[in-house]
Amino acid sequence: MEISFIEKDERMAPKCMVLSSTGPEGGLARVHDIDPAMVLSGSPNEHSASFASVDGKFDVGIFQADAYEERIENYPVAEVMVILEGQARLESDDGTVTELRRGDVAYIENGWTGYWRQSARMRKFTVMYTPD
Repeated sequence: MEISFIEKDERMAPKCMVLSSTGPEGGLARVHDIDPAMVLSGSPNEHSASFASVDGKFDVGIFQADAYEERIENYPVAEVMVILEGQARLESDDGTVTELRRGDVAYIENGWTGYWRQSARMRKFTVMYTPD
């Protein structure tokens, strides 16, 4: 994984970064972001690379996971995502079903509850905000 710092602020914190990834996992590191207790089937085998703001409220990065299904209760962040590869199905408790495919842009509201289902590997670019 190559990370380029284009500009830094007075604290030498990155103001602008570029993530360039190569390799079978796209240069992503193995992570364990998904709560195993919420996984209904499959094995996510998650990988990601991300950058967090100094205050920890914003997180920007690439995330991928293999086929799995999970129950999400009260999603802890607000997230905007762009599907780069694969597809997913979101089933909200209010009955709304959203199919996501490559190229789709989606928003999941903080507090969302429902099911995330993906039948194959999916990769997304994501921007997350953690409210107070």
